[in-house]
Amino acid sequence: MVTVITAARKGVLSPMSADDQPRNLSDETKAVNPDGQVCDLSEDEKLSVDITSLRTVPKPRIWTALVVGMLAIILATIMATFVTLVAVIVDAGRETLAAPNLFFAWIQEFSSRPQGLIVLLLPGQVVFLIIALGAAWLSPVSVYERVGFVKGRLPILMWPLIVAGTPFVGWLAHLLLLALFDHTGEQLEMLDQMVGHQQGGALVLVFFLVAMMPGISEEILFRGYVQRRLLARLPVWAAIGISSSLFATAHMEPLHIIAVFPLGLWLGVVAWRSGSVILVILCHIMNNTLAIVSSQSGVGDVAHDGADPFPLIGLSLSGAFFLVALFCLGWTTRESVLPTSGTNDDRPV
Repeated sequence: MVTVITAARKGVLSPMSADDQPRNLSDETKAVNPDGQVCDLSEDEKLSVDITSLRTVPKPRIWTALVVGMLAIILATIMATFVTLVAVIVDAGRETLAAPNLFFAWIQEFSSRPQGLIVLLLPGQVVFLIIALGAAWLSPVSVYERVGFVKGRLPILMWPLIVAGTPFVGWLAHLLLLALFDHTGEQLEMLDQMVGHQQGGALVLVFFLVAMMPGISEEILFRGYVQRRLLARLPVWAAIGISSSLFATAHMEPLHIIAVFPLGLWLGVVAWRSGSVILVILCHIMNNTLAIVSSQSGVGDVAHDGADPFPLIGLSLSGAFFLVALFCLGWTTRESVLPTSGTNDDRPV
């Protein structure tokens, strides 16, 4: 058997050049014979070139996306726990750690302060963002393309409709949780108290920590890096299901996981159909912003505030926008969410 050192015949499979572009085929193919001498290939030999000698493009790896997602959750949990322990020792003393009642009382009091919000909410989000951007930076493609920070396929005019329809998913999940368990869990209730007790200028900090930072860091990690890599190899339902499961697991408490899993599925579908993580960032920020408004006003619980018309009106309006959002997503074609280099969809913004 001979070893091809240039190209095969025109019309036959082409090896790849150093820049991963197919070489132009010609009849000037050279080979190395068993004696080590360079010689020309005959016509028959050109047609019987061993296909295994041609370079193939490797398939994208799945394990990197899974490792990055799970590693981010583990490291974020460790970082948040460590910062909280340091804060309680500095602010209340070591004896507080030995008494659970004192510890939980300290958490409630500490979370009512602006610095408490920063200590309790920011470290984990920073870890998510650093790991997502670090993994994307190590990728052979640009960071913008890897995490989906591109314009996508949907017209910009459709974006507000999809963003406005997103809170409907969160509200439905909230109502389902109340119907099944009659409460939303300690974590969500504590977060509701943390947000509801803030006043004045502290609300700007609340918006940054509860709405903006999670919307950016979690979407870049789970819908941007993880889901886009999974979509390159797995069926759509599997890629969205895995990324949504990781997203839900990151919220740790079982009831909180159940509450955010439907939202994760919705955001995964939006990211897949639109081809842009920017849109899901805006959707996530809108969902959390309305949760802040609900905690501040105390009128966001449709199930428990039946006499108040405002929650029902808000739910109805969001439901109408949700139906419109479904139509907008159905308008897109079933293409891969990964942008094609050189098209209008992969221009960074």
